[in-house]
Amino acid sequence: MPDPAVPLLHVFQHTSLKDRARAAVVSKQLQRYSLEEINLNGCQKVTDKGAAELLTRVNLSGCKAVADLGVVQLAKGCPLLTHVDLTRCTRLGDAAYGALAKHCPDIEELRLYASMPSAHAIQGFSTLSKLQVIDICGAHTATDAAVASLGACHELREANLTWCVQLTDAGVCALAKGCPKLESLSLHGIRGVTDAAVCALLDHCRESLHTLDTSGCTGIVEHDRAKLQQLFPNLRCFVVHS
Repeated sequence: MPDPAVPLLHVFQHTSLKDRARAAVVSKQLQRYSLEEINLNGCQKVTDKGAAELLTRVNLSGCKAVADLGVVQLAKGCPLLTHVDLTRCTRLGDAAYGALAKHCPDIEELRLYASMPSAHAIQGFSTLSKLQVIDICGAHTATDAAVASLGACHELREANLTWCVQLTDAGVCALAKGCPKLESLSLHGIRGVTDAAVCALLDHCRESLHTLDTSGCTGIVEHDRAKLQQLFPNLRCFVVHS
């Protein structure tokens, strides 16, 4: 077994990597290493499809030098990505996020904490029908229209909207209506949200919601933690961002 500290993995003489089962096993093993290169020398039965299926998860959290070109190439070459973490990748723009939305329709988890995607980029994610988790904490330019568009992602379970300071009830209400499976929502620090947003969550996500962070939401005055627990039977957690 190679040393996990070595960022180079050579895979030789596989008889077949075309089937998804084999590719999934290899992909799981690759996650243990900080890879810079994959060498499939001699794997004569590897096809374009087989190579692409090697990668379903990528974590570039904190890679601040990564820019649009790298993510565009990643999205085009790995269309089966399901989990993408671009936390604190502050050099990324609409081209990178648009490529992910266009070429990787199977994305289930998208973490963009402190990466500040634009409102246009966020709207582009509305095409990701399998999206279950989105973290856009700190997206100061996120608009109500952008967040409302995520209501098209009906499988959404978790949304971190912390410090999306432009948001109002309009965006949150639309999100709640379109995402009845929502389990975790952070509205931390959003002063434009009022009790009307809580009522929308009560109407559409009452049974599913177990985590709701409204810290700093000065517009919510009628729903303290005690009342929220009374209204939402499965609500247990009130802190997402700290």
